[in-house]
Amino acid sequence: MTLKPQVWICWDERVVNPFQNADARFAQAPPNFLSDYFDKDTRTVSTVAGEDGVLDADKFLHYGIESSLVMSELGTCTDRHRDLVYERGYENPSALILAHLASLLVDAPKQGLYLKSAKWNDLLKGLQTKPPEYVKPRGEQKRPSNHVMDVLVLQVIPQFQDRVLHTYHDNVGGKSNIPLDADIREFYDRVRSSYAAALEPLILSMKKLQGKWAQFYTKSMNEQSKNREDTLCTPTKRKKQKSSRKTDQAQLV
Repeated sequence: MTLKPQVWICWDERVVNPFQNADARFAQAPPNFLSDYFDKDTRTVSTVAGEDGVLDADKFLHYGIESSLVMSELGTCTDRHRDLVYERGYENPSALILAHLASLLVDAPKQGLYLKSAKWNDLLKGLQTKPPEYVKPRGEQKRPSNHVMDVLVLQVIPQFQDRVLHTYHDNVGGKSNIPLDADIREFYDRVRSSYAAALEPLILSMKKLQGKWAQFYTKSMNEQSKNREDTLCTPTKRKKQKSSRKTDQAQLV
């Protein structure tokens, strides 16, 4: 008896049935889209990796590193697409352009595609997008909204997380701390009692390392938050921020 492989798919009709497929025309990029937004490296692999038919590993490696360092703009593209969809919907012409750009930017280096900076900057200048309420940093005031993403991220998910954490706390922790594994604790106590002199300096060093890591983590998170704010703002807002910083620096001088 030969068993034939089968694929079994299960879904909840309450979730799936309300969805409708988008217009198939959305999947078609505008005419000359690729040549308008990208420069293409048409060289063969043998040309990139060598010369006169002789392969050179160093040359190929240099090309790989150089191409990987090119700013892809994929993150900015997906963020601007998110902002436009939030405000104007998936059918917005600029949102469709950004969607096609994102699909190409994912593998652009592998395909020898390089985004034309002038064309990209012109596109960004005309967007004038604002970050959605649900992506605003914690602590920043958020306006009341009935947008599906705002409701999901700001209301449904936090409530779900609270329920899960309360359930876990009640079932595992309760009012007391979660008990340590007795076998692991016994091994630790035995080693510490046998090698107390050697462990004390190690514990002190670990505490210092913990302090340094906490400082590094805080600094890193602050820098990421600042970079995220710069990325989320529109080109016009970014220009105003730079002008404001220059004014502040001039006043300090």
